[in-house]
Amino acid sequence: IAAARTEAIAAAYGVNKGLIHYNFQRNAGLYRAVLQNVFGGVLEQSLTVLESEASPGERLLRWNLQHFDRMVAHREYQNLMQQEMIRVRQGESASLPLLVRTYFRPVTQKILKVIKEGVRSGELCDMEPLQIAYSLFGVNASYFMSAPIMRLAASFEPFSPASLARRRKASLTFLALALFVDRAHGNTV
Repeated sequence: IAAARTEAIAAAYGVNKGLIHYNFQRNAGLYRAVLQNVFGGVLEQSLTVLESEASPGERLLRWNLQHFDRMVAHREYQNLMQQEMIRVRQGESASLPLLVRTYFRPVTQKILKVIKEGVRSGELCDMEPLQIAYSLFGVNASYFMSAPIMRLAASFEPFSPASLARRRKASLTFLALALFVDRAHGNTV
């Protein structure tokens, strides 16, 4: 944010610098608007999958695939989240609490509701819902966050098309085996 120059942003988009100042007051306001735009789409896509006509387990796996695919297509998403979490810890972020209230809380609440529905129906193992939610988020987030270390430690290219395809499939298999009462059914979802 500190390195962003209003002049460069205005020139890149062919608008007057004063227009940016008028609408966003300063760089932090513009940054917050960009984050809200990005995460607004995430919310809409997530709720569409989580509210679709499918079993609870299928909806969770589809959401997980959507999450993975979004992280592949928009790796800057993970970077933004990491930066915001660091900024919160340093007391510098006004954006993350707003994003959590507006976007992440509704998605998380919907995921927890779908998990509870899946446990009640007998499709998903009877586990603590937050643990399942952590697993859903973590199976993807940890892969992208640890990629630079794994590139060196395991000597492979985490972002090659072949590695991403293997990881996508392995994540689904892991979740199906861990979450579904009927593991064979989970593997076919």
